[in-house]
Amino acid sequence: MTHPKRQDDAFGLSAKDDTTVNIMSANNSGAYRELFEDPKHKKSRRRQRRRIRMAAGGVGGFVVGGALLGPVGACAGCVSGVAMSRAASRVGERWKDDRLQREMSSHTLLV
Repeated sequence: MTHPKRQDDAFGLSAKDDTTVNIMSANNSGAYRELFEDPKHKKSRRRQRRRIRMAAGGVGGFVVGGALLGPVGACAGCVSGVAMSRAASRVGERWKDDRLQREMSSHTLLV
């Protein structure tokens, strides 16, 4: 079964979503879109971004560890680089979620 084409509004939300709340933002920061984003899409987008950061952290750890301690350092640096970049990425995501929550709670809601 094919779905009819959905008309999107300025925030990228479909016209079919009639349960959303209109929020007026003083700075038009896009927090509206972030708050009402599909959770599955948000999770997959963040996972993909985290994988790229983990790969970059692994390569960086490999290079630095290899330069400092040779082959053993390269392996250890790769593993630690991946772990640190993953942890830093997740902390950043939590901070962003908290910041968006604070921004949305400070704006007026129009129902």
